[in-house]
Amino acid sequence: MLWMLTTLASLAFAQENVQDVYTVLSKQYEAPMLERAAIEGMLDVVDQQSGLNGSTVLSHAEFTDWKAWKKGERDGFGLRVQVVAGRGFIVEHVMSNSPASESGLLASDFIVSVNTRPLNGLSANQMLAVLETEGVERLILEVIREDVLQTIKMQRGDFAVPQVEYKESSSTVAVQFFGVGSSEKIRKNLLNPSNPSILDFRDNKGGLWEEAIATLDIFFPQESIIAYRQHQDGTTIPILSQEPVLRVEPLVVLINQGTQGPAELVALTLQEHGMATLVGERTSGNGVDYHVLYPNQEWVLLMADTQLLSSKKQQWHGTGVVPNLSISAQQTYRGEDRQLQTALQLISTTP
Repeated sequence: MLWMLTTLASLAFAQENVQDVYTVLSKQYEAPMLERAAIEGMLDVVDQQSGLNGSTVLSHAEFTDWKAWKKGERDGFGLRVQVVAGRGFIVEHVMSNSPASESGLLASDFIVSVNTRPLNGLSANQMLAVLETEGVERLILEVIREDVLQTIKMQRGDFAVPQVEYKESSSTVAVQFFGVGSSEKIRKNLLNPSNPSILDFRDNKGGLWEEAIATLDIFFPQESIIAYRQHQDGTTIPILSQEPVLRVEPLVVLINQGTQGPAELVALTLQEHGMATLVGERTSGNGVDYHVLYPNQEWVLLMADTQLLSSKKQQWHGTGVVPNLSISAQQTYRGEDRQLQTALQLISTTP
């Protein structure tokens, strides 16, 4: 707590002593922009000293958007694609109730044109640039589905990430985000009669740490240590399971480079206890939680001051979680999911 007070005192000191700079520079530049730059510079120094990158300054409007993002609210189209350089995009996933879903786009569709711009012959970077520049408000896609060329139109919009979806055909629980209530949905799916054996954390961007911890609670006996919080001053505090163990059968967990934060904690902890085999790619390496500070009426500070550790005090921040079986995400032209296929083979051979 002392270091936080010191940080606030430093901010107050900076605000007093840069006034002369503001007086000169604000004639040419906006003072709020200069103030934000000064705060960002101090936060960079704090991060360098702590070794935990990610502290940032937000306006109150941006902070409201950040809190909405943590709950799973999004603005966009709601699809995930894979680049096939020189040819087009394979649609890997379409989120339920998203603009992409409402347009009729399906997983495994092959996109060959974006807003009348053909993708054939373009490099991967050129294709992504087209998608980024053309996908501001709407997309008109030409897609090949079952060898038939179709045109699909969609408008950018607001939607909520469907946090947990059960796919009966593959015995998979896809966890796309750890938002409010996601742990309870995971619990219900893992305990249903069909007994799902695969958790899909691919491209799970994180969310709420408390929901990840509540998910681990499903697998551990009451009062077991399931994680640790390591604070800036070096204090390490154990997090205990609150409920009796509900699931003991081993799982296969799918991970990739887009797996972040809370999803990494669940995957790593299950792996180190032999409760799960991880399949896919090394994860992103984000193990930091934030403390919110309000230095004044203009800004909100997100201080990267806490690192999450697994139940055996393993850290993954900056390095990522390594799968037991490394399987590239690259798919074939027809869109077969090699990582999922490997997971299905594993559960079919498990006694």
